[in-house]
Amino acid sequence: MYNVTELAYCRADKWHAAGYTGRGVKVAVHEVTASTCRNLARWGGRVIDPFGVKFTDKADSHAQNVIDTLLLTAPDVEVHLMGADWLANLRYCIANGIDVYNYSATGSYNTAEFNELERKALDAGVFFVCSAGNDGARADSLSGFSRKKTWLSVGSVRWGTYNGFTGPLSNGYSSWDVRGDDLDVCGFADGLQIPSELYADKLMGVSGTSFAAPWVAGLIAVWKQRFIAEFNRKPTFEETYKAVIANAQDIEAPGYDQRTGHGVFRLPEIIAAPTYDVITATVGSVIGAHNGERVSLAAAPQLIDGRVFVGLRDVAELFGASVAWDTAKKTVTIKRERR
Repeated sequence: MYNVTELAYCRADKWHAAGYTGRGVKVAVHEVTASTCRNLARWGGRVIDPFGVKFTDKADSHAQNVIDTLLLTAPDVEVHLMGADWLANLRYCIANGIDVYNYSATGSYNTAEFNELERKALDAGVFFVCSAGNDGARADSLSGFSRKKTWLSVGSVRWGTYNGFTGPLSNGYSSWDVRGDDLDVCGFADGLQIPSELYADKLMGVSGTSFAAPWVAGLIAVWKQRFIAEFNRKPTFEETYKAVIANAQDIEAPGYDQRTGHGVFRLPEIIAAPTYDVITATVGSVIGAHNGERVSLAAAPQLIDGRVFVGLRDVAELFGASVAWDTAKKTVTIKRERR
């Protein structure tokens, strides 16, 4: 195992053990235009190249490392690779139910058409995450999208020891040192070990905000999986943003600072998944959840005279039973094998 300390600090290990791995969540990955990647077997078909511009035979590119970093914190998300056309990307996200948009580059785009599509994407449940930039010691040099209130700006930290303190550090490691009032949070990147096809040990190190952004995007995807399972809807941008800021851990002076923002984003404490089945249903909705997984119900629960009525077949079959209806006798038979 590798990156264990960083995953444990962000509580990703506990969330994964509880069944929250990003399953059912869609993440758009957009990085430097020229970077391509292989369609690797280890991705298990969860990485999609809808525009046909990213999959080549090139190994260990920027794009590949971004994807692998994302899959560290959200191993079961569905990844959609974006192309160079911003407008086409946003239209795709709106039409295909993308949940998180990760931009691991420092440019920006600002036209009336772009802003309108961005607003529609936000309304459709897309949460935008961007890298803060890697401009050395320059102050106020955050990436273009970092300055937009509709994007979460992510800086980079590493795990290490400094002056007797062991934990996440923001100083003296990589080229990242951008700072400014629009930096939101930090994520781990510097020193992460990523699978590689080029080296004998099959691992390589990465650093910089290009990889801190997908680290945080993956944590958000895991958080969104749980939110959707509990509330049967996608969270708004404001709900997601507030959750991220509320769970950011200060690592420098108390409170907000220009170097680390609100701190390192960590998932909140979570109790491991119960050993019993859990079904969640909402009155009037045919969308429910079974053990945190989104399911479609044959009939929506109804509230009649102060009582909630739930479809018998839906509940029985989700609990692993079979249901049979005898029209002549007008009887229902439910069968379930003893365990």
